[in-house]
Amino acid sequence: MKPKELALLAPAIVAFAPAIAVGAFVGLALFALFDPSQSDPEPTGPVPPPTPVPIPTPQVLPAPARAVAALPSEERPTVPPRSAPTVAETKVAPTAPRGISPLPITPPARTPGPAPAVPAARKPRAGKRLTAADISGAFAGIPLTRSAAVARIRNLTGCGQTAAYTALAQGGPFSDRLHEDDEGRLCWKAA
Repeated sequence: MKPKELALLAPAIVAFAPAIAVGAFVGLALFALFDPSQSDPEPTGPVPPPTPVPIPTPQVLPAPARAVAALPSEERPTVPPRSAPTVAETKVAPTAPRGISPLPITPPARTPGPAPAVPAARKPRAGKRLTAADISGAFAGIPLTRSAAVARIRNLTGCGQTAAYTALAQGGPFSDRLHEDDEGRLCWKAA
């Protein structure tokens, strides 16, 4: 290697030298701990099998079962095996599924009540168009942001949001009477 190339590698070598040294030390320590040449020699003779340790199991039975278990096998009562009923023997009563009544239940008749109250300020407009009087009433000589103006128009007239934004749009039906001030608020110009 040229000396200039070696000079470029020197900072990298100096930076990684401690990590390399620690890794080498740990590797040597592990090799010394687990060196196969220093392990115990294998036994040369036969290895005796481990002796089984008996584990006592307590006989805890209910009193009638203990009495039967104490009898000699010839005197123990025999219980016939239980047989499952066949399909022909099984009787299934015709019933409705759980939770469903066999009789039809008719819901109670609804009695017509009063229509839900609509606030006076939000009466539906039923196809009417917004007028200049509606827009001027919403502004009332106060400059408003576009969203505040839309909210006031909707509260006063009951029109939809799209209709209110269309009325305030540039090039909309009232664009000649609306102008925007320096702060971005809309103002209504009287005719």
